[in-house]
Amino acid sequence: MTRPGTSRVLRRLVRRLAGTLAAALVCGAATRATAQGAPAAALTRALDLEGAGKMREAAVAFREAYAAAGTDSDARATAILGLERAFAGLGQVDSLLPVLEPALRARPRDPTLRAIQLRTLRTLGRDDAARAAFDQWRASVPNDAAPYREYARQLLDAGRPAAADTVLRLAQRALRGMGELALETAEMQSALGMWSQAAASWRDALGRLDYAEPAALFALQPAPAAARDTIRAALAAPPLTLRARRVLSQLLVAWRQPSEAWAALSMLAPDDSSIAAWHDFAERAEANEQWSAARDAWTRLASLRGGAPLLLRAAAASLAARDAAGALALLDRARDSASTRTATLLRVEALSRLGRAADAARLVADARGLDAGDRARAAALVADAWVRAGDVAQARAALAAVGEAADDGGATGWLALYAGDLKQARSLLKRTSDAPGTDPAMAMTALALLARTRADSAPTVGDAFLSAARGDSARAAESFEAAAKALPEAAPLLLAASARLRAARRDTVGALAVWQHIVTDFSESPEAPEAELAWARTLLARGDRAQAAERLEHLIVTYPRSALVPIARRELERAK
Repeated sequence: MTRPGTSRVLRRLVRRLAGTLAAALVCGAATRATAQGAPAAALTRALDLEGAGKMREAAVAFREAYAAAGTDSDARATAILGLERAFAGLGQVDSLLPVLEPALRARPRDPTLRAIQLRTLRTLGRDDAARAAFDQWRASVPNDAAPYREYARQLLDAGRPAAADTVLRLAQRALRGMGELALETAEMQSALGMWSQAAASWRDALGRLDYAEPAALFALQPAPAAARDTIRAALAAPPLTLRARRVLSQLLVAWRQPSEAWAALSMLAPDDSSIAAWHDFAERAEANEQWSAARDAWTRLASLRGGAPLLLRAAAASLAARDAAGALALLDRARDSASTRTATLLRVEALSRLGRAADAARLVADARGLDAGDRARAAALVADAWVRAGDVAQARAALAAVGEAADDGGATGWLALYAGDLKQARSLLKRTSDAPGTDPAMAMTALALLARTRADSAPTVGDAFLSAARGDSARAAESFEAAAKALPEAAPLLLAASARLRAARRDTVGALAVWQHIVTDFSESPEAPEAELAWARTLLARGDRAQAAERLEHLIVTYPRSALVPIARRELERAK
């Protein structure tokens, strides 16, 4: 039986013990917080000193932070890496070794310490010591890929792929598989020009690593033309994977094969990831003015997602690719947007390109929602359609219907040029985009001509441009040659236009004769290097390598400052 008062004593004792225990717990927590805060404070101070450029003080602070880090692996890594930077900034890389040696004795498997040790020894030119350090590391962690990966990576970064190959071969013998070193193996093979093996290794790496795409693209893009089919086959091999196809597509774009790039990507099964990749491809193709590929991508997206906006983008790309019939077919599918401003203007342009002037004119007359600027552009398109049909009078009437607004677009200037009125054309034509539907190369020729001659009238010039606009390239070529005689100050420019038209018509003999005329009789003109390059390329296409090389060498020697010289050098490599 408990004596009276004992319970009160026990209660007081329990309360006193509880208070003491609580105080001890609080004190212990505070001590731990202080202990944990010490490395953080030391690191903060060291980083602040480094940021202020006080490398000597930062080095001391990083050493203190490393000592204070204890078992905190993140703090240790941050501190030792900071110390490496500080000593590098002081030009005292060798001062790091005395710090690393005791640290490695305590933690021989620490990957950060080992990586810094390798990097420091290589920086000091102590390759044998670096190899010995690598051997010590891999001995301390058998069956671990980390030593091989780090050493191979450092050797690759130093531009020593052959040495990296040796390390990776060691890994192949020591480890059960090379999957963990797929990226390093692929990079090494690419650096050594082992393109077939590299392609296979990159395919493996892409299957394993979600971050390998940029590295694969960077490594494979410089592959020579002879190796590209092998790379394409490796990346296109089954099974189809998004990463491999995305890299292949981007490589083909870089190799100037946009249609093949889209074909590679389009074979993916439609899911959220592949649709996102298609959309990205379409956007990039538009930005790079690869219009046929952009059209195909937007068309595929429209077939899956539906909606007029995608069809309108596909139609616009189709027009830019000079496929008016395809654009019209796409616009017919976008029925829910047929009356919108964008759809109307696209349809007018498509009809104009197809020479359906009357249909285009009726569409403009019935259109709603077009402002004055839209109507001026539409009138210019209708006028262009009438020109294609050979009815210049109707073209003038179409422009007259919108009054002075037509002059702002330059269409009146083109009609003046077609009539041979160079004076009026010169005052109205200012940009290559002044006439919708006009061939860009022909527009540049027109502006260059108006700048090069001060003649007010040249009927043969008008006939040449009008024939080109109507699609009569044979007559246009002859008219440009006749105009060259009438305007000798612009003769090489007009002859170059004739040669391009003849080449487009596959009149190789006629084109070669004109290019030779330019090079021989107008050797000081801006068109001479262009003519000689075109001449050489045509000879090369015919298999006449010796004459092609002669022409290219002449271009390089005669026009050393021409922007075409780098292209000529590449063509010369092909010719030899």
